[in-house]
Amino acid sequence: MKMDSSRQSGAGRQATAIIACLVAVITFLCYLPSLRGEFLVWDDPTYVFNNTHIRSFNLDFISWAFTSASGSWHPVTWISYACDYYIWGMKPFGYHLTSIIFHALNSLLVVLLAVRLMECAKSLKTGNDESSVLGGNGILIAGGVVGVLFGLHPLHVESVAWISDRKDLLCAFFFLLSLLCYLKYVACIQSAGSLVGTARQYSRWYVACLGLFLLALASKGVAVTLTPVLLVLDYYPFARFRSFKDARAAFVEKIPFLLLSLLITVIGFLGQKNLGALAPYNFLTLPERIMTVFRGTATYLWKLAVPLHIIPYYPHPDKISFFASEYLTCFLTVTGLSILAVCLRNQMKVYLCVWLCYLITLLPVSGIVPVGGFYMADRFAYLPSIGPLFLVGLAATWLWSKAKGHAAVRRGIVVIGALYLVLISTALFRQIRVWNNSVSLWSYVIEKGPYEIPLAYNNRGMAFLQLEKYEQAIADCTMALAIQPRYHLAYYNRGKAYLHTGRPGLAIADLNRCIAIAPGYAEAYSLRGETYMALGNLNEAIRDYSTALSLNPEFYEVYLYRGIAYKESGDFVRAIEDYNRTLALFPDSPEAYNSRGAAYRHLGQLEQALADYSRSIALNPEFSLAYCNRGILYKQMNNCEQALADFKRATAITPDLVKAYLEAGDCYRILGRPDMAAQQFQAACLHNSVEGCTALQGSPK
Repeated sequence: MKMDSSRQSGAGRQATAIIACLVAVITFLCYLPSLRGEFLVWDDPTYVFNNTHIRSFNLDFISWAFTSASGSWHPVTWISYACDYYIWGMKPFGYHLTSIIFHALNSLLVVLLAVRLMECAKSLKTGNDESSVLGGNGILIAGGVVGVLFGLHPLHVESVAWISDRKDLLCAFFFLLSLLCYLKYVACIQSAGSLVGTARQYSRWYVACLGLFLLALASKGVAVTLTPVLLVLDYYPFARFRSFKDARAAFVEKIPFLLLSLLITVIGFLGQKNLGALAPYNFLTLPERIMTVFRGTATYLWKLAVPLHIIPYYPHPDKISFFASEYLTCFLTVTGLSILAVCLRNQMKVYLCVWLCYLITLLPVSGIVPVGGFYMADRFAYLPSIGPLFLVGLAATWLWSKAKGHAAVRRGIVVIGALYLVLISTALFRQIRVWNNSVSLWSYVIEKGPYEIPLAYNNRGMAFLQLEKYEQAIADCTMALAIQPRYHLAYYNRGKAYLHTGRPGLAIADLNRCIAIAPGYAEAYSLRGETYMALGNLNEAIRDYSTALSLNPEFYEVYLYRGIAYKESGDFVRAIEDYNRTLALFPDSPEAYNSRGAAYRHLGQLEQALADYSRSIALNPEFSLAYCNRGILYKQMNNCEQALADFKRATAITPDLVKAYLEAGDCYRILGRPDMAAQQFQAACLHNSVEGCTALQGSPK
């Protein structure tokens, strides 16, 4: 069979391109509200705003991106974040814009892929129903329907509006491009009339397909499903299994794909294991995992059809039973659809192939290998949803063709389609609002979840911490602990809230519990060290900081904290060593330069101190403490005019920075300007400074 339809007419190619671009533009415009979204306290700290690696686009970063053992292997995803940081810094707007663009492009590619696959099916000319409805504009209608549904379906909001799920968008982008290249490759070798021969191995389309597959794997490991998907497409619509020789050739050419898939599977499994994301196998028995797979497989289909009760987190129930209605119904649904696909394999090959592709692409995230405390996630349906939506497009085309000559029926189809589009668009905008910030996200999970979820309360508590709403954070973390008493993260976050509210004793008690439950949690030691610092117990603080660094040698902030502890204890040499380690891991840390400048000043190395203060200010022009410290240094160097300029800048940024007023007053006193000195001391006094009032009393009137 030669794929003559692959040579689409110029008008046909133009119409397809217009529809695909129109779908992409509509998708992009509908997702614009997500540009208002913030970074979330759910993986975004790890992936972006606490990830110092993406802040330096150099060979060291590239090496880290390809060798990092932090979870799954996805260097392309890391590189995309580094590009965003290079352009936007830490503005979430830019990261959201990139995600929207990739989703719009994926919607465009879905249209192109759907049209090309339907052209291949039509070229078979088998007389079956699946090819007979593809005449006229049927292919364009079906492709447009598939693209619009993919672009606007609310089930995909999680992948687009959550910055940390960029990997699904990138994976789908290269996955779809690889499929399109494979279609070109098959068209070339079938046009040549041969399925064998070495020439095809060096075909540019084959190489492009394999290269894009590697990029998809480097974005997210679920791309391993491309290999079996290609074999399904070889069966239909490419019809490449007409003889044993042809089938063998089709299998042989997949060997490089298979080897890459096996390699990435091993790397991904080990990465998730090292990260601790794999749930222990005794968490769910094998029968329970199988029932979970059936439930998720059926539930995704239901949510694709009726986009209701979409929540960001679907926790495992306390008890899984085959005879529970939700599990039995899902089992019967998946089994029934599978049997139907087999029974209709001769009459409707398209249904069998779509069903197989859906099951294959869903398998890695189906829950057969438990990951985390959830049995499904909306983001897992991003790629698998293309198959069922493809059938919806075919069904729409079939209905339209059957209604030929019945204007009223066609108007009814248009009205129903428009109403459904309004339904999914409304749900889309609602979901985008849910993902706008951490409080709205986790409040929604708490409100809509099937039962109380400790993760939701803990994460909302973290969001309240960021907003400095400490009492609300304490209340949420306490609720999380009431549900799950050994939840170490809730103890950690509540301890942090206690510290910020001036209750260090309660903070240490919570951090002790956190460490007892999770002795390898470096952040808990770091925070306990910070608490000891607040209590003035420098030795205990240094000990905890050292323990945290032994657990996580790349914890750059702890080197900074320990350096401050050494400085406070008078050990300026060790302090400088720790600041140097901080800057080795995070070269653009204004805090580290400021602190190292202070240490150099105490050692009398004034030029080094001045350089560090200036570098700190260059990195953060709004860093008032660095201006104040540089002003103190200038005063020490008898440059009071320059010192006063720095003190003025410091108080303009932070009006209640008492030390800057006091030092400025002292500068004016040195310069013989007692009236200006009195003004500065008065300003310090107005900010409830005892030192300022004392200095004011002693200044000449």
